[in-house]
Amino acid sequence: MTRGVDEPDARGRTGLHLTGMDLDGNPRVRMREVELIATAWHVLRASTFDIQGDDGQWSTQRRETYDRGNGATILLYDHDRRRVLLTRQFRYPRLRQRASRRRADRDGGGAAR
Repeated sequence: MTRGVDEPDARGRTGLHLTGMDLDGNPRVRMREVELIATAWHVLRASTFDIQGDDGQWSTQRRETYDRGNGATILLYDHDRRRVLLTRQFRYPRLRQRASRRRADRDGGGAAR
């Protein structure tokens, strides 16, 4: 038996290795495996997935995600132009959390509506 998989972890959770395997929100990402690395107060997972690049080619990547719940962040603001500065990038943790396309990922892992 493995703690957090089929045996409750310290917080009574099981099935933690399944989180992320059912993701289908992005047709350019195909999940392969989610490995449970650690379960303490928060959960550390290693997820392996295939991702399709802009050139149409598929590659296999692996990301470790530390699920720590909600976080806080500071947004960069250009006072002269009255704009918040954002960067567009692929963020696996946002996909895993089933983020809609209407949300913007902020540095620190939070999402803005």
